Amino acid sequence: MINCMNKKNSTLFLLGYFALCLLVQPNPTSAQAQIETQTPTQTRTQASAEVVAEFELSPDSARVLGVRSQKMLRVDQSAGAYHPGRVQISNENRQVVTIPLAGLVTRLVVHAGDMVAQGDLLAEIASPEFLELQQQYIAVKGAYDIAAANLARDQALFEDGVISQRRMRETTTAYELGSARYNQAVQTLLINGLNQSQISAISENGLRRTLAIHAPIDGVVTGQETKVGEYHEAAQALLHISKNEDQQLTIHAPIAICEQIAGGQKAYIRGTDVVAEIMVVGCVVHDEDQGVLIRAQIIEGGQSLRPGQLVEVSIAQSLAAQGWQVPRSALVRSQGQVFAFEVTPGKVKVHRVQVLSEEPSKLVVAGNWGQDSAIAISGTAGLKSVWLSLGDD
Repeated sequence: MINCMNKKNSTLFLLGYFALCLLVQPNPTSAQAQIETQTPTQTRTQASAEVVAEFELSPDSARVLGVRSQKMLRVDQSAGAYHPGRVQISNENRQVVTIPLAGLVTRLVVHAGDMVAQGDLLAEIASPEFLELQQQYIAVKGAYDIAAANLARDQALFEDGVISQRRMRETTTAYELGSARYNQAVQTLLINGLNQSQISAISENGLRRTLAIHAPIDGVVTGQETKVGEYHEAAQALLHISKNEDQQLTIHAPIAICEQIAGGQKAYIRGTDVVAEIMVVGCVVHDEDQGVLIRAQIIEGGQSLRPGQLVEVSIAQSLAAQGWQVPRSALVRSQGQVFAFEVTPGKVKVHRVQVLSEEPSKLVVAGNWGQDSAIAISGTAGLKSVWLSLGDD
């Protein structure tokens, strides 16, 4: 009997406990209203779906948390993925230094990467053909001097009536023929690298043993195709020189993004302030990577680049929605979502944002911001703690 009474009491106790729990269980709707009433500093904003909360923050509290803010920057383009590229010089600013006559390289003054000025000595060539040209010049110069002297003498005799008009014509013809041959010899030496003063010195100082090669333009030596002791035929390339201006980029991009790129779009080099503008999107698939070549003109910050330098390039693409550029430090994550803090006098608004594109130090986000909105760029960890703690009250 006692056992039956104990079982009956236990059953009554359990029934009473469950009834009590049902009576004190909070109503979700009333609890939410109670929280909103008790915490006026954290309210849901119905006007904009982007602002999820806001709370008061005094200047002293902001200073303790290390909060700093900056104005939002509105952008209509975002940087895409990075693609391999190379710095190049336009064809108009590149020259190939060739050997004018067959010969042996006896001296090489410059190396790839050296800066040169127009007229600087680049190399010296020992060439039998060069010696022959100088000998021809000396012979032609002597014949020309004789013809010039004969013309001056016969002009005086003709004026005095000593010689006939036929004799005067013969002398004039001989002079013109000698002059033509002399000019031809001079031009040949000029083409082969000598200047006028060096040509004039041949008659006085004798034959030059080597042919000097000089820089045709100011620039940087971008390529070297010879070394001391090598023999070259005429017109073979020795060096490449480029002006370090009017720089361009050749970008290797996948075929899939070609339709999204057009002339005038901006491109950026990773880790620099260099800005380029797309000029041409290639139509032919490149053998190396089965992509296309895109050519861009560098318009800002190219002073630090060198011809041939390998870089990583991101091509900016138009945004479908309104975008804002923010530092990476301005964003925080919570429960798989991204948030940012808008700082106003005495108050902070918490925005839920969508990341449109990412770069090494900054991102482009979509959100409901005003043109003069300021966003917290430091102290965001403390602001996140304050925000989440208010939600737990």
